[in-house]
Amino acid sequence: MDRPALNQDIEDARRKAAELAVRILEGTADVLEASIQMHRLSWLAGVEEDDEDFAAFSVVDSEIDALPIGPQRAYWSAEALARKEPDLERARIWARSAVEEECRSIIARFAV
Repeated sequence: MDRPALNQDIEDARRKAAELAVRILEGTADVLEASIQMHRLSWLAGVEEDDEDFAAFSVVDSEIDALPIGPQRAYWSAEALARKEPDLERARIWARSAVEEECRSIIARFAV
């Protein structure tokens, strides 16, 4: 029997969150970009607003909003990007430590 589309959308978002968590831990996804994506996925995954695992990504997302991450880098000059690189590296180190445990938990909860 087919499931309602809403349930399938939630399952898809949870699967994507687990896959992204794996990529963060493997180091194949930039932890800053992935944290932004994970924060967005939390809304689609049907979890509570105060879900402890996703809350860490919300914190990271809010702390890095002034940094040139993802597509917005195209709007920054090479000089400005070079100046921000040390800030980005510090943010990556901090963010990785802030979300490692939560990544493991998301994988345990939602991996297929």
